[in-house]
This record gives sequence, structure tokens and C-alpha cells, in this order.
Amino acid sequence: MRGRNIGCSMLVVAALFLVSACGDDGKSSAPSAVQIIDNAFSPGTLHVKAGTTVTWTWVGQNTHSVVGTSDGFDYNSLDHTRAEGFVASYQFPNKGTYEYICGVHGGAMKGTVIVT
Repeated sequence: MRGRNIGCSMLVVAALFLVSACGDDGKSSAPSAVQIIDNAFSPGTLHVKAGTTVTWTWVGQNTHSVVGTSDGFDYNSLDHTRAEGFVASYQFPNKGTYEYICGVHGGAMKGTVIVT
């Protein structure tokens, strides 16, 4: 009986894997996360599809923020540190190139989101 249960479990797992792998839901499989490291955004340029929510995660020690500088990207995460366990996010609904900087470090720390 135990062998049959293991076999059934493996069949269910395989079926779930196949269902999740089938079809194209139109969503990007590209990463949509940026790490804020002292003192850089990584990656510096991120490519996503319209409608994607990008998240920024603080992993460095210094205080940083995410401030949109492009037309239509009016965003300010305010200043935060990794100690706060902070994550910020923004959904990019429209195609375009969106530039941002760290509000603390200015243009010395900048990034870009390109939405297609």
C-alpha cells in the first residue's frame, strides 16, 4: 500500500509540473527585483513587460531610497535601511523608460526600468 501512495504522490507532482509548464500566460519570466546594495542598484537596468510590479530590496547597510525622476514615474520610497527589512514596490503599467535615483546619494546612485 505504501508503494502505491508514493507512486500516486509522484504522479500528482508530475501533473502539477506539466500544468505549470504549459502555455504562455503573457507574463514576463524575467526578474522583476532590484537589490539596493551599498552603493548601487543591482541590476542597474531592468527590462520588464508592461504591468509588472518591480520590487527593490535593501540588502546593504547604508540608508537609501528609490525616487522616480522620469515623467510619469512620480515615486518616492522614503529613506530606509536593511535593518528595517524594507522592500518597496511600484507597478509599471505603461511602456517606456523610467529612470530613478537614490534620494540620499543622488545621481551617483541611479537605475533604469525599461518597460516593453
